Amino acid sequence: MLRGSAAWTYSAPSPAAPEQEPSICLTFRDHWIPPLNTKSFSFNNILRSDALTLENLRELTACRAQAYESTTVTADERLSWIQRYYALLNNFGSKFEWTSPLGGLPATYHRVKGVVAEQAMACVTYAAALERQAYSLAAEIAQHDMAQLKSMPEQHVAAAGLFRRAAGVYEYAADEYVDQLTSPRQADRPAELRQGMPSVLSKLALGQAQAITAHRAQVKGTSPAVLASLYCGAVGLFEEAAHQIRSNDDLKQASECLRKALALSSSYNTVKAWQAMAAQEAAESNLGVACANLQEAKKLAQESCQVAQGKPDWQQLFQNELSLISDLMIVYDRERQIVYFQAIAQHLSKLPQGKVLVKSAKFEPLQLQHELG
Repeated sequence: MLRGSAAWTYSAPSPAAPEQEPSICLTFRDHWIPPLNTKSFSFNNILRSDALTLENLRELTACRAQAYESTTVTADERLSWIQRYYALLNNFGSKFEWTSPLGGLPATYHRVKGVVAEQAMACVTYAAALERQAYSLAAEIAQHDMAQLKSMPEQHVAAAGLFRRAAGVYEYAADEYVDQLTSPRQADRPAELRQGMPSVLSKLALGQAQAITAHRAQVKGTSPAVLASLYCGAVGLFEEAAHQIRSNDDLKQASECLRKALALSSSYNTVKAWQAMAAQEAAESNLGVACANLQEAKKLAQESCQVAQGKPDWQQLFQNELSLISDLMIVYDRERQIVYFQAIAQHLSKLPQGKVLVKSAKFEPLQLQHELG
């Protein structure tokens, strides 16, 4: 018979094609460098003030080019270049041009004037670079089975920590820069600089941190009821972000891809919560309810696969869950019919209130050893 959380364990997904690299969370890439792009900008061409030397201007130009234009730098190198570029931007202003994938305009350049706007974009791209590293770790976690993951908790801690750091950078960008911008008007800005967007991105990052924390709890063998509440905690964060978009007129042009990423991230964690509640009901010998919960998880995963069309890695995430649900259903259904003689229930369990364990990490900007001038 089924006993406790042992009825439901984590298995590494089957190998996938490179563009469908398995993960433990839905990867959102639209605000990475690229597809977020900027036009080349040379600080050398600006008449220098008393505060800036030609060497300073050349360093700014070189840092910006490496951070945003180079196609040969690694993800780690880009992260460092963005960090340094942001630190060099103090006491400087000019006009810069950026695309806006989050506004559904990946090929249209928006002109933003002044150091405040450029510092805000530097923060957004820095946070996105941190998230990129976190998603990479999440993909690595997916390559290991339960036994391996039990002995390597640092992977989950590192991935969740990077998402928490990203959330802190987004919050810093909102407080220090985006909320202070007076021009251009909201409609003329890249979506990345509109009031409310950094908060949306922060919630998205925290939701992923919470999802990874829940996954770690699953690996550790946490009770299914508690596990369901942790996955529901992630759902709540994604839903908050989606609500912020719907309720903010300045964000009404937010891209369809961002909206889908939030909706599908919520759905994915809801699927995990239903699986956990199925395990909880099975542990209490309610196999009819357990099977009903799995059917609900299967239905949601199938619907999500349809919504995710055009995004192979997103579809793969839900296909992995469908495979796991199918395996669990075979076990639960056999127990339901042969041992407990129960019909599949006409009602579902009630999902628990979400429990959030993560919070953003405070952002401490890089302090350079020397100042401009």
